[in-house]
Amino acid sequence: MSLDSITKNIFRNATIFLNDAIHHFNDGLDARNNKMLTIVALQMSLELAVKYKIARDYGIRFIFERITDSTTDAEIIDAYNNNSLRVKEFDATKNFLKAKREENTALSEEYAYMEKFQKYRNKLVHFDYNFSSSEEAELEDDIIHILVKILHTLMSDNILEDENRLFVVELISADEYTKL
Repeated sequence: MSLDSITKNIFRNATIFLNDAIHHFNDGLDARNNKMLTIVALQMSLELAVKYKIARDYGIRFIFERITDSTTDAEIIDAYNNNSLRVKEFDATKNFLKAKREENTALSEEYAYMEKFQKYRNKLVHFDYNFSSSEEAELEDDIIHILVKILHTLMSDNILEDENRLFVVELISADEYTKL
């Protein structure tokens, strides 16, 4: 086990939620359960993708609470194996990226989408959410925007434009990609 393998596990989990979101999206947003499950899974994928991006580009230490410069890799791995690591909340990790100039440029228009879906997810998971008619009308486009633009930016390694389709094909199950 290494810090790199922990980062890969974060990526793997983001991909699992991504595929779950696409599955429910493909089943149709008209059904309330599909809408709820799409939003929740998409937001979970987004949160993990933000943590993955930070871990990959800046170091995994930046996503954990109570990790100092003196904390050894072995201590982090031990805490990971014992499920005792405390991960920073989404707002903290999102704001970490916002503070980075290069990330703020690449994602400047995307933070509003992240915050919108965070609100939806929190309301749905902790109580309920009544979507306005304009939110209902925009939901499908917003979901596709997060899938295509935001998750691609967070989960890819600055790949060339010609390779953008490979990101989608490699991460999404073949059946769900065909339906999508």
